Amino acid sequence: MANEVKAYKLNLLDIGCFNGVLTCVAGRHFKSAVGIDVWKDRIKTSLATREILKGHQCSFRLVHFKNYVKSGLFDQAEIGVILATQVLYHLTTTEVDLMIEKLKSGVIKAVIFGTRPEKDYTNNAYDLKDVPSVLRHLIKPYFKDYKVYHEDCDWPIIVATK
Repeated sequence: MANEVKAYKLNLLDIGCFNGVLTCVAGRHFKSAVGIDVWKDRIKTSLATREILKGHQCSFRLVHFKNYVKSGLFDQAEIGVILATQVLYHLTTTEVDLMIEKLKSGVIKAVIFGTRPEKDYTNNAYDLKDVPSVLRHLIKPYFKDYKVYHEDCDWPIIVATK
């Protein structure tokens, strides 16, 4: 499954890029990778990570996901893969709706989602804090193939492709 995602050679968006490590690694396997985060210090750290890891195929932006989509940057970057690890439950309902809109449109060919069961915490109406809720709202309606890795641990990963 992971090799199928890599084979797409599409542009990847890393939502909540944290320190940029995953974005830089992804940039080696995709046409390009864009990391976005809402914290200035995380973008600053990500830029340093890019220099250390020689991440020539990655870039970083200080922006909320909803603003990235609404400004047209998402479409301009021709995003085909979304990477979002341990961030889905932080997205607002509006941001999840925008993600679903992109999933419905068919432009997204693959997703790599990580989740962590956070008791009593979610920032959206979809309650995206565990594997079943992510599968129900973001995977099964839009992807024919998916696999859950390490569902029995605290940090499961879901990879889905069309």
